[in-house]
Amino acid sequence: MDQEVFDEVFLSGEFDIDFGAPSFILDAGAHIGLSSVYFANRFPNAIVLAIEPDASNYNILCKNALAYPNIKPIQGGLWGHTGKLSIASKDAES
Repeated sequence: MDQEVFDEVFLSGEFDIDFGAPSFILDAGAHIGLSSVYFANRFPNAIVLAIEPDASNYNILCKNALAYPNIKPIQGGLWGHTGKLSIASKDAES
């Protein structure tokens, strides 16, 4: 799965869209941070908030973000209101 995401982000141009010049980017469901790294390189003056709930993905995200001070990893989820979230299927791919 990681290779597929890498190919989509860096080889297929999944995010080659005119975003203007954002100062803040929210990467909700950041997985291992590949899109966050892409955005950090493309928009070096933007803060990239990378949110990932899965612990193993979050650990890799943090390692991938080390070279990018504008990536701010957060282990958590994004929801429409305050509450406690959990991952529903522990057997699903991370």
